[in-house]
Amino acid sequence: MEARPSAGAQFELDVLGIKECQPEAHAPLDSDEILMGVQVKVTAKGSGVPQNYYYGTLQDAEGRSYAASFGGCEPRLTGKPLAAGQTARGFINFRLPRRAQGLKLAYAPRVAASKKSRGPSVSRELGR
Repeated sequence: MEARPSAGAQFELDVLGIKECQPEAHAPLDSDEILMGVQVKVTAKGSGVPQNYYYGTLQDAEGRSYAASFGGCEPRLTGKPLAAGQTARGFINFRLPRRAQGLKLAYAPRVAASKKSRGPSVSRELGR
């Protein structure tokens, strides 16, 4: 799954793969849930690009949104903001119903160079 940068984009996002993750013992899944990890690579085109799973959301074909979960596949996408040309890899994890389909990942960090309250957003179809 290749990145498709938009004009003036501060970063590119590649989806490297998806897999089912194991929950932590203190946070078991319901019988109709899965914990899905989306492995991504973020490439900074400008300075101050956050690399943090917190900025990921998932939307299904029915319009339901799922926030990123702390637990799941490792290593999670996290670390200091990226300088231009740097890359980071990691997982963004989501708890969602097993039946969820038509998934689309959005990564929308607040980029330091951006004057907007919410930075640019990049979305990728996950083919599930």
